[in-house]
Amino acid sequence: DEAERSISLQKLNQTVRFASHNVCRRKQLLAFFGEVYSADNCGACDICTGEVKRTDVTIDAQILMSAMARTNERFGINHVIDVVMGADTKRVRELGHHAIKTFGAGRHKDKSHWRFIIDELLAQELVRQDGDRYPVLKLTPRGSGVLTGKEQVFGLKRAESKTIERRRKTAEGGR
Repeated sequence: DEAERSISLQKLNQTVRFASHNVCRRKQLLAFFGEVYSADNCGACDICTGEVKRTDVTIDAQILMSAMARTNERFGINHVIDVVMGADTKRVRELGHHAIKTFGAGRHKDKSHWRFIIDELLAQELVRQDGDRYPVLKLTPRGSGVLTGKEQVFGLKRAESKTIERRRKTAEGGR
């Protein structure tokens, strides 16, 4: 059944987010079962007690949010990532997005990094997806605060990808 499959996929994605994002575990767990935990800090999980390594991802979040804003919040995840990475695609050129300020601002990092940042922004409710069949990214009021520099964003520290390690070693002269 297609409806059941969609619900199962949504629950699977929630489970993945539970383990990989900088959001209170209690809040996520209750949301999984359709309940709301209104506090931002439960004081008991590894996220809220500070037992995990966090890293400031504010600059990368601002790059993505700026790309969203400069494309009038009318595009989905993959297109926004293409703009940030400076992808020379037919769609980017046709829409004139190769000429916006954030085009290519994130070419120094790989696609999985940018996807992780978007997932983090979604998990922290700094951006939201609007629409069912072709969801587009929209800034939330809290996300606007990050974009304007009034708030910071933290994500869980991740191991650096092999692609980024190779690029960095090449840039440093092959060491």
